[in-house]
Amino acid sequence: MRRWGFVAAAVLTVASGSAAAAEPVVAGSALPGLCGWEQAGPFRFGAPRAEARPGPAGVTLDRVYAPFTGANLVTTSWSDAVMLVEFRAKIAEAEAGLAAEAGVASALEKAGWTIARDAPREPAPSAPEIADASRLYSRTIDGDGAPGLLYAGLSWRGGRLTLACARADLLALDRREAEGVLPDGAQRPVPPSPITATPITADQCKDAATRDLTTAVFNGGADPYVDQVTDQRAYWDRLARWFRWRLEKSGKADAAQLDELQFAAEDASREDAPADPLAAVLGLIISIPQLEDARKSNDARQICAAYAETAALLTSDLLQRTERSKRLSAVWAAEAARLGVGLD
Repeated sequence: MRRWGFVAAAVLTVASGSAAAAEPVVAGSALPGLCGWEQAGPFRFGAPRAEARPGPAGVTLDRVYAPFTGANLVTTSWSDAVMLVEFRAKIAEAEAGLAAEAGVASALEKAGWTIARDAPREPAPSAPEIADASRLYSRTIDGDGAPGLLYAGLSWRGGRLTLACARADLLALDRREAEGVLPDGAQRPVPPSPITATPITADQCKDAATRDLTTAVFNGGADPYVDQVTDQRAYWDRLARWFRWRLEKSGKADAAQLDELQFAAEDASREDAPADPLAAVLGLIISIPQLEDARKSNDARQICAAYAETAALLTSDLLQRTERSKRLSAVWAAEAARLGVGLD
């Protein structure tokens, strides 16, 4: 689930607006509000994604957060609580980008952040936005009446400055949830609405309304088809996880045997896949620079065609993953029936 989320975020990163100037750099008193215990900028830690920002949602940040103009929210894998906020700025020139990185680094250090060395190994598996940063900082502050640990990952790479802020306790929660440790009383996932939208194709880019839609996506808008496919993928992933959790909680299933069943189901899914499971991901990696080139062209038709290709690769990957989760869910349902475990 983490990998497709990262790929989707990459598509949205390209769509997050025009290049930002290197100045002004967030500094001094602005930093506690940018990477705080309760909030990261305008976003609330621990809140569901849809409720993380009070008032109308939007990708454009207030000027006070300059040079950062956009943000990506990363949530825990089951409870959907915001655990990390990645602030982004487009700074094309290397000299300006590295200067901006150094400026934010200086501001962090003046605000009491320290370079983290061995400590980040703990949350790193569930937070590549932090683990892969060029500069990694940590800070212990008073959180909910007790000391709380914060991480900040800072990088300028490939024309983009990023500052990822995260809470260690929520990263740990995500890691537990990803390993299948769900909270007591976790409810069976509710199916999303069926897919009713249709994918955008390059042939449709001759239509002005389609070009307007893809331009809107580049400015933070939504593609209904991608959103609906994403919702289906998330539901089936969560359902498979919940089924297995119920089997383990029943006391009738052996964890090692469940592992064997899962490995067998995953192997069978790969063997029966109608296409190479990695083809869409590799295609996405190749298409991202093409998408950026199209954005820079300011040609609506070129933008539309590039987006249509990227969205097709993304949804192909999501649909393949959905089918694998459906198969695994069927395996768990069969095992539950064999053991007499209720899944309602």
